[in-house]
Amino acid sequence: NGGGGPGGVPLRRRGICLPRHGGGGGGGATLDPLDELLVPLVDESVRRRILIRDAEARDDADEAQRLREGVSRRQRAKERAEKATEAGADETVAEMYEEEADFQGELRADVTQDEGAYSRFLDKDEWYERDRLARAKRIDKKKFGTLLDGTGLE
Repeated sequence: NGGGGPGGVPLRRRGICLPRHGGGGGGGATLDPLDELLVPLVDESVRRRILIRDAEARDDADEAQRLREGVSRRQRAKERAEKATEAGADETVAEMYEEEADFQGELRADVTQDEGAYSRFLDKDEWYERDRLARAKRIDKKKFGTLLDGTGLE
């Protein structure tokens, strides 16, 4: 249909602008009351994107820039994976960034909180976790047997 009304003519080209969620234009807040209650509870990467979009809708460039600068390592890896996919890069590059994003998420005690919003001692140590995963890959699991070894039930 071409993204529009009858005849395939886009609504925008015909001068019809549908209302967007959250209002529009500069000025006041663009998040509705329900969003204001729910946004603090969602994943920090999703929340940050919503808040950046909100700051841009209010023409608050300083706030948008501050939010962009505070992006977590996890979110940076997610964005790199998206860019690699959009750019048509080798799948392994996008997968590498996705794995890094997952790893960064695993380190966090609570991915709904911004980095630094709680004690860093609640998170896993990155160096320890990388070392632990590398050791786990090197171990020959066949040497360990099973829980049933020595019971006569194996």
